[in-house]
Amino acid sequence: MRLNRAGAIARDRGRATVALGQGAEEDQACLSLFNELMESWSRRTKLIKYCIDVAAENIESKQDIAKDQNASFAEQRRAKQEAYGHRVMRDQVRSELSVEVIVRKRAYEAFHSRCKYFSPAASSDKEVLSMWDSVQAGRSG
Repeated sequence: MRLNRAGAIARDRGRATVALGQGAEEDQACLSLFNELMESWSRRTKLIKYCIDVAAENIESKQDIAKDQNASFAEQRRAKQEAYGHRVMRDQVRSELSVEVIVRKRAYEAFHSRCKYFSPAASSDKEVLSMWDSVQAGRSG
């Protein structure tokens, strides 16, 4: 969601309900965008880690077949080739974690340029605070 859209939604809510104090609309827009960012970051991280885990499981199962003395030579060879393919896929997906760090940093910078005084301190979710703090410190979350 774009910050402009979040601001428009917050202004519309403000008009529909009680008149808000000066700056409250922007604060609500920032909070709305912050919540959306955190949800998106969390969802992407979980998805990437899930894909890495699936690839690791596939590698393990193919290695078991490759080592199985009862399997034919062709089956062992095919299992080794498939294990290699899964390793390549796992490594490619792992590189997405590095890309995610870059995306988070840029999103943080854009967010911070528009919401300079926003602080997520009100959030009680430790995972959210951890992600936010890691981006501020330049680490992966």
